[in-house]
Amino acid sequence: MEFNLKGRRSVEDFFTTEILGASEACELLDIGKQRLSQLKTEGRLIPIKALPRENLFLREEVLKLKEELAEIRKIKGTGPKK
Repeated sequence: MEFNLKGRRSVEDFFTTEILGASEACELLDIGKQRLSQLKTEGRLIPIKALPRENLFLREEVLKLKEELAEIRKIKGTGPKK
């Protein structure tokens, strides 16, 4: 994956569309923060930046994991949190 960012505007657009915070990742994956922490510990989702109170993830990697989790849920017959 390669990104060519030139200028502040392109960086802002990139961050707005391609970078997710932990809460956004949880919402997209339909999981809780504890499960997100577990996925990080297992190395299945690695933050691109870990800050003291926030982790940042690439949307592309979160969407890939979402597909994997959907397949596992389908096989196991389990559903998302709720």
